[in-house]
Amino acid sequence: MSHGPPPVQGRLLARNAVMQFLGQVVPLVLGLLTIPFVVRGLGPERFGLLSLAWALIGYFSVFDLGLGRAATKRVSEVLVSGKASAVGPIVWSAVIAQAGLGAMGALLLAGVARPLVEHTLKMPPDLVDEARVGLYILAATVPVFLVTGSLRGVLEAAQRFDLINVIRAPFLASYFIMPLVGVLLGFDLGGIIALLAVAAGLALVGYAWLCVRLFPGLRSRPRVHAEEFRTLLRFGSWISVTAIVAPVLVQFDRFVIGAMLSVAAVGYYAAAYEIVTRLWIVPGSLAATLFPAFAALKTNREDERLRLLLRGALRQLLLVLGPLVAALIPFAHDVLDLMFGPEYAARSAVVLQILAVGVLVNCLVFVPVALIQAVGRPDLTARFHLLEIPLHVLLVWVLVGKMGIVGAALAWSIRAAVDAVLQFWAVARLTRLPRGFAWADRIPQTVALLAGVTLVAWLVVALVAREWLRLLLGGVLLVCVANVIWRYGLDERERTHLSSLLRPAVSAT
Repeated sequence: MSHGPPPVQGRLLARNAVMQFLGQVVPLVLGLLTIPFVVRGLGPERFGLLSLAWALIGYFSVFDLGLGRAATKRVSEVLVSGKASAVGPIVWSAVIAQAGLGAMGALLLAGVARPLVEHTLKMPPDLVDEARVGLYILAATVPVFLVTGSLRGVLEAAQRFDLINVIRAPFLASYFIMPLVGVLLGFDLGGIIALLAVAAGLALVGYAWLCVRLFPGLRSRPRVHAEEFRTLLRFGSWISVTAIVAPVLVQFDRFVIGAMLSVAAVGYYAAAYEIVTRLWIVPGSLAATLFPAFAALKTNREDERLRLLLRGALRQLLLVLGPLVAALIPFAHDVLDLMFGPEYAARSAVVLQILAVGVLVNCLVFVPVALIQAVGRPDLTARFHLLEIPLHVLLVWVLVGKMGIVGAALAWSIRAAVDAVLQFWAVARLTRLPRGFAWADRIPQTVALLAGVTLVAWLVVALVAREWLRLLLGGVLLVCVANVIWRYGLDERERTHLSSLLRPAVSAT
């Protein structure tokens, strides 16, 4: 298996982004098919606790200290410079440090498990024991997730997204399959989390094997290289601030709902949240390919290519995600009723509508954040997030108290909008983009298209009485919009380029 400096070419980047996207679409489809059965099988209380468990894993990633992202950036730089022999010291320094930091995180999570389930969260007494056991099992996976992130980052730096998807697609699918298996086998919450932990361990082994195959220098004796560790830590320190703050900004509302309302309310909120945040697959796939590319372009001082890449990525994200959100908002009640039943539709429809807007704004932010970090200014994103914490905490506390889970959705979306303004301002300053760059590349036409989609969707909902017919017409609307985007939203070069990428990308996944 060979390796070398990853070329920063439009065709390669687009192919990697498509592969990343397709590698996550299959798990997404599985999720849409399995989540309704999991929600019904677990009930709102247990599903709310499972949602909180996923949130806790995200929060305890703060023990990463930004080393995973820093390792991706450093490996990308040394590969561009033709110094592949330096990969070993970088990777081992990150992996060993993260294993130790992950162990610390595991001990902390295990220590807070009992007071969290017995005193903080409002839940039925018969769920306390299985929730506590589930958190103990979850704690053991913290080092696994941290080390896995670094190893996956090495493959990202080498632009080997084909290899990443060999492991990542089945692992993401396990997030939905394992809970369903647990429900069918009659497992309690602890058993389901144990199944997820086994899947995480297998993913770690797979990434490690691929990294060693790609970089034989990793077969050397594992040890921390002091100079490389200091270099990683200097960059990663600000990333770690973002890692500490981001879960508070994204998931704090669930814990407030659980403490002020009930874990059942968390379940109703999480049902809407889990639907709409699946859109993160698209910007996440794109940002994963853009980050090492941005870093390489900055290293080579190709500033104009960097700016063009940024603007093209933003327009394409809006073209892909905008119509989905524009159609989802009017059809929120129907989608929830179809997936989870009338009770969830009645309680969560407004939550889904508000979150859909906030998540669309948040999806666009993935691109500028990747660029800000890639050019060596992760401190800016971290400072913005620190500024947003008091605003978000205040909004969540006040709005949940006054409006329940609808208030939580509103607080989340307001914070996302504030963050978008700050991140785009920073990237405009860093890349010297002209004023009004966000309205270039046919963005006004795209916004007009989205307004039209929303209007037509509302008319369908208002005029068609039967739910199945409304959903059918909604699907037809999206197909028509996709055709309009293909014909008029993309230019001839983009259509030809994308067509040539889809077949090999599909075969690779």
